[in-house]
Amino acid sequence: MDGPTGNVLAPKSACRGEKGHPDPAKVVGNIFNADQGCMSPDSKSVAHFLLRKNSPLAHYSDGHNEVAESPAVCAGEDMLIRLWVISMLAGVIGAGQTPLPQEKSKTEPGKPSTPAKRTPELRKPMTATLTGKVFAITIGGDLKPSRMASVFVLSGDAVAQFKSTMLSENSKVAEADSQLEDPKLDVLFKENPGLLTSMKRIPCWDAFTNILAEAIKLAENSADSVVTSESDEEGLFKVAGLKPGVCTIVIIGGAGANDGVWVQDVTLEAGQETPIKMHRPSMACSNI
Repeated sequence: MDGPTGNVLAPKSACRGEKGHPDPAKVVGNIFNADQGCMSPDSKSVAHFLLRKNSPLAHYSDGHNEVAESPAVCAGEDMLIRLWVISMLAGVIGAGQTPLPQEKSKTEPGKPSTPAKRTPELRKPMTATLTGKVFAITIGGDLKPSRMASVFVLSGDAVAQFKSTMLSENSKVAEADSQLEDPKLDVLFKENPGLLTSMKRIPCWDAFTNILAEAIKLAENSADSVVTSESDEEGLFKVAGLKPGVCTIVIIGGAGANDGVWVQDVTLEAGQETPIKMHRPSMACSNI
């Protein structure tokens, strides 16, 4: 006789041992195997076991045969049913949880998956640091620091523009000085000794003002090519975060009784600190 399926109970011979008594080993071992003619654990089976739980001997019928099972068999089957109920409840609880979204693979069927490319980390470029001191040395040999002077670090096109302005203003000063050397003015200057100094100061101050204005304009319009700073009361300065390479240092300020412009080309090394001393102004105008 073929084994029952679904909720049908097995005939007596399917799950019984010797002398017609229920064989717990067969019942328990085959309770989940419908092909062996034993009960399959579905909802009706659960109800059957719950009803007969406290019965000393229960009888059931599948419509053709009656099945009698002892309390020992019921206890074994009841344990399995309990485990089955627990597993069903766990499945219901798990089904109620929202699974985390998973990224769909872009690999076409039949093709091996390609590992995702890792974006290389961008390293910050190494910069250079400039330190220095700016001062002037008087005729008497005194050292005069340029206090609170404006420091400009020029690179790129800003260097050529500034040096062009510097050359033009120096030419104007030299031309004005040559005119004051006219022999016809010697008598005038001998009678007025301070007049020559005052007349030389005017073109120098004009040039100094124009050079400072050009440096400020470059700093405002060429931020990538100009870095600004300021010296302290001792004429010391430090500028960090500079691009490595050749640059031009321009310092404009006063030193003692003179206002001057210091210009010097420097090569900066990446990751290093470059010290300089600027003591010879390219232009100096007396402020007395």
